[in-house]
Order: sequence, then C-alpha cells, then structure tokens
Amino acid sequence: MNSIEEESFPDFTNLFLLAECACAGRPSSPPPCKKLCGPGLPSSSPPWKKLHGPWPPSSSLPYKKLRGPEAPPLIGWLEAHVRLKGTTPLCFGQKLLTQTDTEDNHNRLLIPKEMIRQIMLANVMTDEEKAKVRSGNEGLHVLVLDRMGRTWGLVFKYWESCNSHVLIGKWKRLVKENGLRANVDHVNLWAFRAGGPNGPLRFVVA
Repeated sequence: MNSIEEESFPDFTNLFLLAECACAGRPSSPPPCKKLCGPGLPSSSPPWKKLHGPWPPSSSLPYKKLRGPEAPPLIGWLEAHVRLKGTTPLCFGQKLLTQTDTEDNHNRLLIPKEMIRQIMLANVMTDEEKAKVRSGNEGLHVLVLDRMGRTWGLVFKYWESCNSHVLIGKWKRLVKENGLRANVDHVNLWAFRAGGPNGPLRFVVA
C-alpha cells in the first residue's frame, strides 16, 4: 500500500517553489503548497518555509530595504516638471558651452542676445520679471532644474556691456555636478510656471 500511495502523489516540490515565488506579493493568500495539496505535505518544514520564512511574509520586502519607504529618485527634469505641475515648458535659448562657461573663476553662463529667442522669453515672463532681469544690481532670482531634476538657486540677468544674458550664482556647482564640458556639451534653456499659469517662474538647464 505504501508504494502505491507514493506513486499516486509524485514530488511537486519544485512546482510548489515556483508557485510560491509567483504568489509572494499576495500576503493574504495561504502558502501555495498548503492551498494546492492540503495536509499531504509534511507541515514541519515545507520547502517554501525554508526559503521564505513564515507565512504570510513580513512587510519588510527586499525592494523596501533597497529603495526605502520614499519615492524613487528623480530620473530627469521632465519628471520634476510633472511633479511641480508645471505649465508647458518653452525653450528660449541654447548654446554650446565655451571655456569661460565652465571655469570656476567666471562662475556664469553667458548667453549672447542672438542665442535668446526673445519672443519665447517675452511670452513666459511678466513685465516685473523682465524689469528685474535688466536691473543693474539685483537680477531675477529663479530656481533652475538641471537635467537630473535637481534644483539650483541662480540669478538671471542682462549685461548691457556685452549685450548678453547670464545665469550666475551657483552656476559652477551645477557645471561640476552635471559634468558639463567646454566645446562638447550644449545646453538648452527652458522656462515654465510651477503649479499653473500664475505660479512662480522656473528655469531648466539641460
């Protein structure tokens, strides 16, 4: 009789292991080996318990240990733009970086007037913001997103002496963090409003 019973119940251990792995994301379900086979398998040390611990699995799943409870890091400025509920971004300038754009002692991005799309810039900025850009001292303080979605506090100004716009402030840190290279990397300047048409002005350098 024992030999007949053993032939009637083939060893499905590997199948149970695969089924358990497939169902590991369902804490409310009973172990697949018990659900499928009932008391037929020994309850003392079922295969799934050796690999996965007691049922149901604890809340500290492997992906939580690796990624933590918070949202994953930003992938790029477009994702940051979406999270900020930004308006449609407008590209108002672009440039191939020069040596002076990447040197620490200059600490600024120089954008000649011919490289600025004046219509785009006019469409996105208020008269008050335009006045600050052209003011001799203050300039327009603006938060800038880099290509990775990180935020930098910079100042957007117009230098009449060289007929150019500049971004100054923490520019050299932005250059280092993004590995920008002279005569190799191009940057595009985008502008949008965070939170809607009346929200604060934001720039993107990517």
